[in-house]
Amino acid sequence: YKRQAYSIWVGDPPMIWVMAAAAIAQVLNECYKVDVRIKWPNDIYYNQKKLAGILTESENIAGRIIIVAGIGLNINNTDFGSDYTAPECAVSLSEILKRPLDRNAMLADLLNNFEKKYSYLIKKGDLKSIFSKIASLVY
Repeated sequence: YKRQAYSIWVGDPPMIWVMAAAAIAQVLNECYKVDVRIKWPNDIYYNQKKLAGILTESENIAGRIIIVAGIGLNINNTDFGSDYTAPECAVSLSEILKRPLDRNAMLADLLNNFEKKYSYLIKKGDLKSIFSKIASLVY
């Protein structure tokens, strides 16, 4: 990966996580009016129930660092299956909003928001301002 002049690696998994958490929280709070909180290090909660999770992995492939960010967001789920994600522990966006949602539109909202944050980071090298916008949401 390429080291930038501001001494931040654009390919750091924690940076990708911060941008993903910021994108999810911003989209849910601003576009869907759902008041979420980020449970460090990788979960998004609504009223003490898990709504989303973020995992990042990196691997060196042929001398290049490849980062994969996985985002699991409960959109239209009605059955959470296991004891770990029992109904009292998890919630879906459709349950919160009392209506089904278009998963493609949600994906577009998230990816567009993430891309804006990523482009800003590459141009400005300013992760602090991205994090400061979500710092009040972290618990």
